[in-house]
Amino acid sequence: MKKYAWKCLAFGLVLLWLGMLSLWAQAEPQKITIRAKEASIHAKPDAGSQVIERPSVGSVYEVVRKAGEWYEIKLPSRLGMVITGFLHEKFVETEKPVVEEKKEVAQETVAEEPQRPRRAKMGHFSLGGLYHFLHMGYDYIYPWRIYNQDGAIKDSLYDQNVLGFQLGVGFHVLKNIEIDMGFNYLSKTLENFYAMDFPNWQKLDDIAYAEKFANSKISEMMFNLGVNYYPLKNGRLQPFLGAGICYISAKMELLDDIFFVETFFLNKTHEIEITEVKLSGKTIDTLGFYGKAGIDVAIFEALSVFAEGRYLIAKKEVVHPLATKLSDGQEQLLEINLGGASAVLGVKIRF
Repeated sequence: MKKYAWKCLAFGLVLLWLGMLSLWAQAEPQKITIRAKEASIHAKPDAGSQVIERPSVGSVYEVVRKAGEWYEIKLPSRLGMVITGFLHEKFVETEKPVVEEKKEVAQETVAEEPQRPRRAKMGHFSLGGLYHFLHMGYDYIYPWRIYNQDGAIKDSLYDQNVLGFQLGVGFHVLKNIEIDMGFNYLSKTLENFYAMDFPNWQKLDDIAYAEKFANSKISEMMFNLGVNYYPLKNGRLQPFLGAGICYISAKMELLDDIFFVETFFLNKTHEIEITEVKLSGKTIDTLGFYGKAGIDVAIFEALSVFAEGRYLIAKKEVVHPLATKLSDGQEQLLEINLGGASAVLGVKIRF
C-alpha cells in the first residue's frame, strides 16, 4: 500500500513539472512593431519628457510592461547595460497581447479610441514680488540772480530701493521662443535732498547755504512686451534670456516752493534755515527698453518658481515745477531716470 502511494506521489510530481514546463514554454515575451513614422521613444511615460530615440517603421521591440497608454520596452544593450524607454500605444501594433480577453467580454465592451499623449504646456501665468533699484532718479539745480549775485536751489533724488509686484503671461510660439507680456506696479515714499544758496543783499560774496531732507512719493505702472529664449527647454531647470520694450507711467512729487528764515548779524553777515518745502505731483510717461535673464524651477508639471534679473533703460526730460514758477520765460528741463536694475521672485502656473 505504501509502495503504491509513493508511486502515485511520484507520478503527480512528474505531471506538475510537465505542466510548469509547458506554461514556461508558452510565456514568451510580448513584442510590438512600430507602425508610424512620427513614433518617438521617451525617457518617461510622458510626451513632454526627453526623446531617447526615433525608431523607423517596422522596428520590433520586446515589452517589459505596460503602464496605461505607454509600453516600457527594451532597447539594444549598450556596454552590457539593459536600457528601457517608453513608447505610446498609438504608434505600435502588438504581435501578442499580454492578456487575451474572452470573446464575451470583448463583445460587451465598446472599443475606446486611443488617447493622444498629453500636450506640452504652451503658456503660463506668473505672479511675483518686484525689488527695483532706482538708479540716480534726478539731480536738478535751478540757478537765478538776486541782488546782482548768483543763487541756486537744488532738488535731488539719489539711489533708492522700491518694492512692488509683477503680473505676467507668456505664450510659446516655438519650442524655445516665448512671447512675454507683463504689468508692474511700484510705490514708495522716498527721501529727497533739498539745498539753497542765498546771497546777502547787504554784503557781496556772502552766500548763505542751507539743506534739508524731506519725503516725497512715487508710484509707477509699467506695461512690457518682450521675447524670452529658453536654450534648454526640457528638464526641471530651464534658464532663459529676454529683451523687450515697456511703457511707463509714473507720478512723482517734485519741489514746487521752498520757505526759509534769514538771520543777519552785527557784522552784516547772514545765515538761512529752510523751514518747509512744498511739493507738487508730476506725471511722467515714457518708453523704455530692458534686457533680462532668469531661471524656472519646476515643482510640479503645472507649477514652477522663477527668479529673474532685469535692467531697464528709461529716461525722460520734463519741465520742473520750480522753473515754471520762478523762471523769466526760460524753461529749464529736468532729466528723470526711471530705469535701473530690478529683481523678481515668483511662481508660474503653466497651461
